[in-house]
Amino acid sequence: RVLQEEKVCSETRHAPRFAGDREKAAKRSKSLKATMAVCKRRRSKLGSTAAQFQILLCCLFLTILQVATVSGQQTLLPSITQHPVGGIFAQDSTVELNCEASSGHGDETPPTYQWVRDNTLLGGDGGVTISGNSLVIQSLNVETSGSYACLATSNLGTVISAAAEVQLITLEANILSNSESSSHSASVVAGIPDSISCSSPPATGIPSPETVWKVMLGNSYLDIAGSPNTLPGIDGRLYFLQPSEANAKLYRCEVIAGDELDMFGYVQLSVTG
Repeated sequence: RVLQEEKVCSETRHAPRFAGDREKAAKRSKSLKATMAVCKRRRSKLGSTAAQFQILLCCLFLTILQVATVSGQQTLLPSITQHPVGGIFAQDSTVELNCEASSGHGDETPPTYQWVRDNTLLGGDGGVTISGNSLVIQSLNVETSGSYACLATSNLGTVISAAAEVQLITLEANILSNSESSSHSASVVAGIPDSISCSSPPATGIPSPETVWKVMLGNSYLDIAGSPNTLPGIDGRLYFLQPSEANAKLYRCEVIAGDELDMFGYVQLSVTG
């Protein structure tokens, strides 16, 4: 009997996805209810066995299918068709986020939208303007940055979009000296690999800061590629592979975060030994 009932449950899984007409839908619904009742009765009589587990899965599937059947048709819940897209933006930027959703099968009413930031439901305040499926951050700052998502609601339910991370460009760097006339002094020993830095501790920010080094040659700063035995590191330091007297010069670093923020520092290097 268990095998026969499992076969009945299995056959219901292969029923047409959409009912052809109301009469077929009614018969299908009645059959589903009857099968569910059989499953429930059989489950109550079985012990803790593999058969019980299979019957339980069958009943769960049929319950979901029954709930999803409305007016003779299997409904599809609303779905997000366009997720909002975040990014990294400068202070005081205007940022617009957009979201699109379908209402679900058979629902002709357009969905309504709500927005959340860091899991908190937003109204038309807090530095944002909401108009339907669009949200505009008027002037981005620390308070209005965060994780945004939209909620789309139709007659069939509510869905939430993927999160859009709206980040503010930031840069924190303790520049040792930002004046060419009073540059920071550093010393290395000839022939011994060493490095210099213009920020201590290393600069941090969003996006990750980049440090560009230049060396004073003549009366102007030139790319560090023109200086012997030097190698810029991904950690922002400038490395000297085999320091020599030729490296005893004035160096300038530029710490950059995005296209908006930068800081300059100056290091005068001496070579001893």
